[in-house]
Amino acid sequence: MAHIEINALSVKLAGTFEAHVFFPEADILMMEKEFPVLWMIHEDGKGTFDLLRYASLFERIANEKKMFIIAPTVSHSLATNMVYGTENEDFLANECVEIFRFMYPLSRKKEDNYIFGIHTGAYGAVKLAMKHDDVYGGCFAVNGELDIVKRCQNIENKETGFVHQSAESLKAIFGNISAVQGSAEDIYTLAETSEANVFLLCSSKLKSYEDNIRLANSSSHIILKSSNEIEDCRTIETMIEKGINYLTN
Repeated sequence: MAHIEINALSVKLAGTFEAHVFFPEADILMMEKEFPVLWMIHEDGKGTFDLLRYASLFERIANEKKMFIIAPTVSHSLATNMVYGTENEDFLANECVEIFRFMYPLSRKKEDNYIFGIHTGAYGAVKLAMKHDDVYGGCFAVNGELDIVKRCQNIENKETGFVHQSAESLKAIFGNISAVQGSAEDIYTLAETSEANVFLLCSSKLKSYEDNIRLANSSSHIILKSSNEIEDCRTIETMIEKGINYLTN
């Protein structure tokens, strides 16, 4: 199985972190080349072990596309440099990238580096792609929960807020949560000037579909592909594969 769990030290996180790495088989790795990378941001409140349900898909894609798929742990940070906590955005866009480039023959070209996320992980992936377009050549989001402002404003409502965040934990991340709107953590504000290539895939049956429509309408650089299927593991796998094909073809 072309898959390994890595534990490494991070200065930005002030401790160790875990990552799951999916890579091509040995005969492909013997090729004298630098490999493209798909970076993944996991869902808020979950970890990289939750991604193992898609392990067979990732292993197949790593071989077919001759690429690495790397999913580091980002804990409950929403891929953000916390006001009271660790520097998670800097870790993901800078330190983590360099750690794995030291360990593996990964391409430094931005057009060979992509990022994606599912649900709340999609918020982090889109934000990183928009703020660090010198690192990532493209991004896709699967059933993304993208409106961070709405979720901060409705934190007590479990349908429109966060399942794994409280008002206090959001204050640790963002500081004044009423000031998130219009800030650099609001991807709708970032979309006004960003030219990042973003591909959204979302089921029209989800409440978060409205988030995706609004973001797609905000920029010509953002494309939305919708479906009317219910969300399950199979449909998410189909969306992941469509997202990868869109960015790499």
